[in-house]
Amino acid sequence: MTSSDYRSLAGYRHQRRNDITGQPVVVYDATAQGMDASDGRWMIVCEGHSELVVTDTLALARSAAREPQEWCSQCQDVSA
Repeated sequence: MTSSDYRSLAGYRHQRRNDITGQPVVVYDATAQGMDASDGRWMIVCEGHSELVVTDTLALARSAAREPQEWCSQCQDVSA
């Protein structure tokens, strides 16, 4: 998928490229995707590894997107 393809997905809010792996990391609004947001409204997805984490605020989501090696196990393996 290209960068512009993610923008067309429901709930898209922010995207950046992982500095270590080059994989896209995308922030989505879980409610806009029709998902249960009881654990957190904002979903951060390492698109290259299909791993995700959720947060309560967009600010926390953007912060988590900057450091995917903190929550994506496959990014952790690459950065070790």
